[in-house]
Amino acid sequence: MIRSLLSTLAIGPACCVLMLSGLLSAQNDGRDVDYEWGKALSEKYRYFDMAERIFDRMKADPDKTKKNLGLKGLASLKRAQALRSDDLEQRATWNAEAVESLREVSKNLRVGTNAYYETLFDLADILQDVATEATDQINLGRVPSDQIEAVQKENQNRLDEAEGIFNKIRSDLADKDEDSQPEEWFMGVRARLYSLTILLNKAELIATDPVKLKSPARLKHLKDALEGLDLFNLDYEGKPIGFYGYLWMGRVQQALFASKEPNVSAADVELNFTYVYSETIFEAMDYDADGNEVAVKNWVPPESFQDLAQRAVWWLFKFQNESGRTGEAVTFGKRFRDDWKKFKMDYNFFGRLALNELAAAHHAEGQSAEALELAAFVSEKGGFPGQEA
Repeated sequence: MIRSLLSTLAIGPACCVLMLSGLLSAQNDGRDVDYEWGKALSEKYRYFDMAERIFDRMKADPDKTKKNLGLKGLASLKRAQALRSDDLEQRATWNAEAVESLREVSKNLRVGTNAYYETLFDLADILQDVATEATDQINLGRVPSDQIEAVQKENQNRLDEAEGIFNKIRSDLADKDEDSQPEEWFMGVRARLYSLTILLNKAELIATDPVKLKSPARLKHLKDALEGLDLFNLDYEGKPIGFYGYLWMGRVQQALFASKEPNVSAADVELNFTYVYSETIFEAMDYDADGNEVAVKNWVPPESFQDLAQRAVWWLFKFQNESGRTGEAVTFGKRFRDDWKKFKMDYNFFGRLALNELAAAHHAEGQSAEALELAAFVSEKGGFPGQEA
């Protein structure tokens, strides 16, 4: 099959070598070659039609494992196509196909297995993402007025279903031990966190009707999320997953700040993001032979910390721009850029989005040269942030 597929692809020899080496590695690792091939075609090379043919063939296979992998591949493929489409109707169709594929997989798996919970988690994650994107489309004015009510109802159903799934995973895996069952433990912890992000997204859905910005139902969702995140952060203080709790607490407080809640200030919102940044981007220290504290040579913050910091800065700058605190964004932006230069780190997707927000802050402060420099840098890197620059 691989040879026949290669003959139909208009790609160069170098790409073929890379893809084949990946497939040989997959075969040696015991992974399914067809599945890995389909993933490579769709995720790396965007050959969606070819990948879909592979996954459809797997879906029709009598072997249950092969069938489930085909369905998972189709779910990932349809979700990727939806994210790249500007056609709202086509986007909805592809998202629905992704959801239904994962539903089918979950029915085929033995209840209580890791694969079962992973599939449920992926299903709930997609439901929440699709609902969030549709809420954004309403806020951007891209949903016709006569369709808004139907989209709101559909989103509510998605979020309710996702919340139920996350709570089930959280409950089923609550007694798992971090040391002896790390995978199950981590999935349960993530489900706990995501069940709280659902509350924020439910609140944001209510806010698509401007007159309900301060409605009791919206404020209850936000305050319940805040209380839950406060406990979450206490339980996982100092662990990487705990930093995500602080990021989401910042988002929840941002929503409360937008509702003019008297007990939430701009400084409260910012503190969550700057805390995560300060705890993840720092200079490692050690002691020399004489007992003097010295910086560790050639030390660079790990990639997971770099990612957390860039997410934090993106949300920080976004909030500061939206709340008119562009001067503060410019000030923190200098620290951000200086740190990245000092450690010689590359900006990832979130880092480049943060630079776009920083460029907007410079522009608002009348610093056009700095804004243009940042925009040109991000644009040159390409991708979605480059298109937005």
